[in-house]
Amino acid sequence: MDLIPQILSGVMVVGGAGTFVYYSVGQSNGTSISSHIKANHRTLISDPSKWQEKEALYKKLDEKSEEMISGVENRDSTKTKVWMKIRNWCEKTKNKVFVNYWDKTYQSFSQWCLEEINVQKKLELEGLEDGSSKLTELLKDYEESGSRFITGTGDGEGGKKKVTNNDLKDWCSKNKSITFKHEMDSTYLNVKKFCYLPKTGSAKSKDNSKAASEGSPSTAKRN
Repeated sequence: MDLIPQILSGVMVVGGAGTFVYYSVGQSNGTSISSHIKANHRTLISDPSKWQEKEALYKKLDEKSEEMISGVENRDSTKTKVWMKIRNWCEKTKNKVFVNYWDKTYQSFSQWCLEEINVQKKLELEGLEDGSSKLTELLKDYEESGSRFITGTGDGEGGKKKVTNNDLKDWCSKNKSITFKHEMDSTYLNVKKFCYLPKTGSAKSKDNSKAASEGSPSTAKRN
């Protein structure tokens, strides 16, 4: 996946030489994480069985993984199961101030405390629609970005394999179905950029700044 450098006021997704796509980053106005996730139609886990599903995933992480919650071990203690540790952390954290999308506390909360949705559902909640009817346009965006994360099957120059419309379609179909983690996750950002488009005539297609002000990443520029 493409590297996503973080900058103070937003996020730059690096494409080819001199090519960048800028995603605005939601900034806090003193809003709590709990209020922020509710405003974005997300739900805190309540069912113990769902917490236990999170535990199973969390226990598989390497202790040095960036996906680990700071201060929360992925091993059971004498009195406390891992899922209880995660639940307790989430309960304490939900009232903290939402800073922005690249805040590690928020990212952990989004990944480990909320009912799961896939990338497709998340993008639909943002007012975007599947771009499979405009694959040629999206493939041009991909080619011009200089990205190389899709394996091509078409015949290209010099014996190199070229990414085709079907290759892009297959990649989008696979990756939009994965579990959404948080707004700075590289897979989510690439699906958003190369697989989805604003709904025609929607308010968000006319005013991407509204999404940014509400804390939802928006593409300020399409390559």
